[in-house]
Amino acid sequence: MLFFSMRRAAVGAAVVLLAGWPPLTAYAAPSAPPAGPAVTTRIDLGGRGVALRTRLLQRAEWGRGVAVMTAGDAVDSPLDVVLGLEAPGALAGPVALAGAWRELAAPLGHSAGSTVFAEATRLRLKSGLYPGPLRGVQLTPAPGLTIMGFRRPAVAGAAAGAGPPAMGVAASLPPLAALRLETYAALRTDAPPQSHRGWKLSAAPFPGGALALAGMRAALPVAGVELQASANLSGGAHAPLDGYARLAARGGLEFGELRALVAVAGREFRGLTGAAAPAPLAWALQLRGAPGPGAWTFKYRLEARGEELAPVLRPSAAAAADRKLAVTVTPVLHFGLWNLSATGKLDAAARGVVPSAGARWYGRPGEVAVTWRAGADAGSLRVRGSVNAAPVTASAGVSAAGGAAAVDLGIRLRTPGFTLQADVRKLGAAPPAGPALSVTFTGN
Repeated sequence: MLFFSMRRAAVGAAVVLLAGWPPLTAYAAPSAPPAGPAVTTRIDLGGRGVALRTRLLQRAEWGRGVAVMTAGDAVDSPLDVVLGLEAPGALAGPVALAGAWRELAAPLGHSAGSTVFAEATRLRLKSGLYPGPLRGVQLTPAPGLTIMGFRRPAVAGAAAGAGPPAMGVAASLPPLAALRLETYAALRTDAPPQSHRGWKLSAAPFPGGALALAGMRAALPVAGVELQASANLSGGAHAPLDGYARLAARGGLEFGELRALVAVAGREFRGLTGAAAPAPLAWALQLRGAPGPGAWTFKYRLEARGEELAPVLRPSAAAAADRKLAVTVTPVLHFGLWNLSATGKLDAAARGVVPSAGARWYGRPGEVAVTWRAGADAGSLRVRGSVNAAPVTASAGVSAAGGAAAVDLGIRLRTPGFTLQADVRKLGAAPPAGPALSVTFTGN
């Protein structure tokens, strides 16, 4: 499988190989039923210029293929074409990281409710209008065995020939009863140096060069609770050996679901980007549920996140220890074809408590919603509504913040053969923030 991008390429990218047998979630070929080609074209007109995006998506018995063309003066390159192919056992093109690679791209940066801990460590083909910055290749020569590589092409204007591509390899372990194990390793022979800002740093900036990572992830159900653990090491020519470990748990309670996370990283542990973890420890909790009789539902979510050991391991950072708390409650009343919901939320952090609230009246003909969030000045207020009279849906919204207001309008026509949508955003806002017009056409 081949892919290419007409964007001005630069080397200085990363290639990572993974062999998994089996991963936490086994890789599966595309399961969508075969269909004819779908073409989507979007034109964006605004203060920053014009952007034209066209995507051709083809699904067939062999898998799926995607081609995305981007042009205009409001994008990185005047003309860019990206191709992607996915078939049983192989994919190539624009990709997103999943599993351990996504976790190691931002150690200590995931919430307790994140799906990253249960994902298989692999690449996912991105088939939308926005392919993203990563390009990759993945092969599955045998069930449970995956080999992959990815890189990040340079944007327009970047220097070419920054360095040779990197290589890596990994292996995994067979399953043991209910215990799921996955091992992985990566080697970046020319990882970019770490950029930094500010006067105080948690660790010395990474100067670039060779960087190796290796680790193992495991998942095990114990007494109705699933435990998910990870242990990792990093090191390189200019980075000493250091470690990162994470333990996550999730389980059902009588009144909801509880998820918890604790992660510890050494000051010199480096993720896939070469950056050190922002703190020696991070913890997170999430409690959510939706109990209630049939006539009403009471949804709630409690999230907490912080860094507890920073004052112990680095006394000078005690004042900068990060703690965040978010509480959200959403009672919902049901009236036949209509529903009325209200949402209240409190976000508490070192800078204070920020309240927000909203109400939504929705049903088959349409909906009306109002949201408000406090701010340093007068906060922000948004009112939006939509009406559906098949095959046409019309929507309108007004947003006000800091003494300025803007209007959004939209209309969509959906037929069995095509969908046409036009959106006018930020009417009343000064360029380049607004106004902006988007027209999207999707045909099967």
